[in-house]
Amino acid sequence: MKVWFCCLILLLSLAPLNAQEAPNLLRNSGFEEGLSAWFLKGADRVKTEFSVTSHEKFQRALRLDVTPQAKDMPWSVVLRQEIGAPLPKGKQLTLKAWLRSPEKMQVTAFVEGAKAPYVKTLTATITLTPEWQE
Repeated sequence: MKVWFCCLILLLSLAPLNAQEAPNLLRNSGFEEGLSAWFLKGADRVKTEFSVTSHEKFQRALRLDVTPQAKDMPWSVVLRQEIGAPLPKGKQLTLKAWLRSPEKMQVTAFVEGAKAPYVKTLTATITLTPEWQE
């Protein structure tokens, strides 16, 4: 079974609850430098492709063609980046991404601790559509 997934312009920001605009904590969030600063777990079953887009919010897209293996778990293929910033109390953490999938697949976005017990502080499962959505 082949699955198609596309994502763009990832933004992870840490800001006071009332802040309007916060700095992006991710490096190379628009994939201007390819996969620099990103780690792709399960890369042996993923074909990556970058393309230029005419969308008003972003200029570059990353397409991931995933070919799952029989015993794969949901976390067998993960695109991730280490933030390297503490998450202090009283701050809001926001994750934004532009995503789409013709197959209407589900993706899970999460932020978790870098060490055991790998506590997730933010988790969202999204069902994608063929149209770009934020």
